[in-house]
Amino acid sequence: MSASPSLCYAQVRLQARHAERPGSAVWTRLGGIRSFTLLLKHLRESSLAYWVSTVSADYQAAEVEQRLAQQWRLQVRDLSVWVPGEWKKAVSWLEGAVELNRSPSGGPSLAEWGRHWQSLWPDGVDRAAREGLRRLTTLLKKHQAAFSGLSGPQAGWEAREDLQSRLTWLLRAETGRPAAVFAFLALIWLDWERVRGLLVERQLFDEAKGSA
Repeated sequence: MSASPSLCYAQVRLQARHAERPGSAVWTRLGGIRSFTLLLKHLRESSLAYWVSTVSADYQAAEVEQRLAQQWRLQVRDLSVWVPGEWKKAVSWLEGAVELNRSPSGGPSLAEWGRHWQSLWPDGVDRAAREGLRRLTTLLKKHQAAFSGLSGPQAGWEAREDLQSRLTWLLRAETGRPAAVFAFLALIWLDWERVRGLLVERQLFDEAKGSA
């Protein structure tokens, strides 16, 4: 499917959501907040409020993870409503990404998980749409391979920033085609992952400090 009217409608929604995503200044400010409660307050006042809408300041780290996972699934489910029927299965499958993230050593491997996702693509995907999807999957595979060899959190965030730039370009280049939908999902996954990292790190620190 190439630049279909249905996907063009979804693209308008995606671009609007993409425009609301936080910039580097917001992430820098959030990264400097050491208190879990204060971090949660600032997240609620930002464009990232959706992710923490069900997180309470008295939650333990495990409860925070559970609530964030729930919000990811709801976000994917919401997006699946915008896409044509033949793409809903491939979009909905990504609800399970949180389980893969939390249990990387259990269940199917990342490669197996990705192959199953590709098996959910509809028959008859045209050449332009398939090429866009190929570029997206190649980009994600290269990032995963490079990321696994990095050392230190700074290198990791720099790699994610590079991935974000490339995904943003792809989101625009593939306007009206399936790759744009999945590029957007990858972008908000980066946001989700970063929010999760900040919150869990602060909560675990506060828990350790409280038990000392």
